[in-house]
Amino acid sequence: MKKIFSKFICIIIFCFTTVSYTYAQPIHALFINPDEDSSFWISVTEFMKSVSKDLNIDLQVVYAKNRLDHVKVAKQAIVEYSPDYLLTLFQVGTGRHQLEAAEAANVRTFVFNTSVPPRERERLGVPRQKYKHWIGHMYPDDVYAGYILADSLIRKAKIAQTQASDGKIHLVGINGSLDSPATIDRNVGLQQALEQHPDTILNQTVYTDWSHEDAYYRTSKLLSRYLETSVIWTASDGMAIGAVQAILESGRKLGTQVFTGGVDWSPEGLDAVKNQQILGSVGGHFMEGGWSLILLYDYHHGVDFSESMGTTIRSRMEMVTQENIEAYYTFVKDSDWDAVDFRTFSKTLNPDQSDYNFSLSRIVRSDQ
Repeated sequence: MKKIFSKFICIIIFCFTTVSYTYAQPIHALFINPDEDSSFWISVTEFMKSVSKDLNIDLQVVYAKNRLDHVKVAKQAIVEYSPDYLLTLFQVGTGRHQLEAAEAANVRTFVFNTSVPPRERERLGVPRQKYKHWIGHMYPDDVYAGYILADSLIRKAKIAQTQASDGKIHLVGINGSLDSPATIDRNVGLQQALEQHPDTILNQTVYTDWSHEDAYYRTSKLLSRYLETSVIWTASDGMAIGAVQAILESGRKLGTQVFTGGVDWSPEGLDAVKNQQILGSVGGHFMEGGWSLILLYDYHHGVDFSESMGTTIRSRMEMVTQENIEAYYTFVKDSDWDAVDFRTFSKTLNPDQSDYNFSLSRIVRSDQ
């Protein structure tokens, strides 16, 4: 009996030692960041770094200068760093080539932040189908983001009685670049909102390089062309702030004559909401890179996220306005992510956890 008991204890010690050793080995992850200077992508990267630190993930971040540079940078970085996992976004025209490069190098890939347009999806399929090493895809509900922003702006403009001489609300759209699925999806959301508000006219939508400067320039032109504009829908916080500059220079009054808002929950965007320059910002999706790392950590240790979430995961965004800004502002603006223990989100490290809960409210609770 003593021999059996001793043998049992040895097995337990061996298993515990093996598991501890496995978890002590860093996971090597590579993230292709599409924009080194964007405040949104800076937030994405900082959040990912905090998560990787808690989970012992060796995270390498490399930057692509533009869409065409994305594939070349990815190929070079895969050779240089030999990652276990590649994290990247999908861009129209180049996303397929990036998946093919990772597949050829036997590197497991997780795509986040952007959807795959329908015409590309027919060719690529879904994760683990045609591309076996493409193991997961997480992207925000950009259609909802575009919709809720437009709906809120139009409703606010109606309350302020900013109807034009024809009795209708006049709106212009400032969208991102056409190679971005986010641009396409947010525009779908805008169109859905317009269908629900037949007393609103969309005079024109223009496409930009996502920059503050381009949005400012194009908004100035649109305000000169459409003098009775009272709603300027923009697809990002940075562009909303560019629109604000153009609105003020035109002599119009923010929040009474013209309303605008954006997407991203960027620090600048939240400041603009707090200062009542923009109506609101839709966001939360900057956390997707960090959530992806947690899923990859569990996958790496034998807990496959696909069993509970599937391989394609849609994250929902929320809108911050003057009404709820205080609940979000300090925590998101300070970005003190190191105060959060991201190990509590892992199913591997918390076997009793039945579902993943990736929400800002959960982060706030874990920080208390």
